[in-house]
Amino acid sequence: MHEFGPNTFSIEMTRQALMLDPDQAEWWHLHGKGLQRHRKSSRRYDIPSDEELRCAEKAVRMNSKSPLYMVLLARSYAETVAHIFYEFPRVPTELKEVYYKMNMATLNLLK
Repeated sequence: MHEFGPNTFSIEMTRQALMLDPDQAEWWHLHGKGLQRHRKSSRRYDIPSDEELRCAEKAVRMNSKSPLYMVLLARSYAETVAHIFYEFPRVPTELKEVYYKMNMATLNLLK
């Protein structure tokens, strides 16, 4: 579905697939991956959206043995942490817990 690059059509199709069958981890993964590709093609250095993170997290919760799912989630977490660090070299207190948890989750996913 994503072989020809990011487009809104593939995002819409996976969104419809999720409405029809939300119990398939692959749809959650493909939707999150499509959102990631779209973000990287249009706003390369933006932070992952809540929807992108939620899709990647749900795919891993549904199938924690898939390396593809774990890598997508780890990359999304790593990009979020990098964005926080870039925006706030001295991480504000209210973001320290989020920063730490995402950093540790990234490391655990990549073990």
